[in-house]
Amino acid sequence: MQQSRDINDFIVRCDEIINLGNKAIQSFSMPSGSRSLSHFRSAALSFINMTFGQTHSYYTQFLAKTRNEKAASAQSGVGIMEAIRGEFQGGWLTSARILISAEVFSDYIEMAAYLLRESYKDAADEIEAVCERVGMLALII
Repeated sequence: MQQSRDINDFIVRCDEIINLGNKAIQSFSMPSGSRSLSHFRSAALSFINMTFGQTHSYYTQFLAKTRNEKAASAQSGVGIMEAIRGEFQGGWLTSARILISAEVFSDYIEMAAYLLRESYKDAADEIEAVCERVGMLALII
């Protein structure tokens, strides 16, 4: 079962990944520099992919900017992770999620109203009940 996360969990994970990136930047003068960059890059790409998907600009930019095994690549990656952290911290992602959820729920409510007009009362009641349950869960999460 997937664990429910709140925004602070995402901010904490961003901070962890940013710390990996800063360690990678510092390690470029040591033989383990490449390994540190790989650790940072794989953790960040995994997080960005799970959070936004592979087509999102954060993912594509991170992928492109961190291809080279140089300190500048790690610095670019840290900058992208800081931007992601800012999105979470500013509440922008939550706001978008609420707008999308509202639009989806509106469609279901319209569907229930149509079914009710067409005398499909049981189906309309079921859709309304599901919307109420899911809506309440969305507010809790």
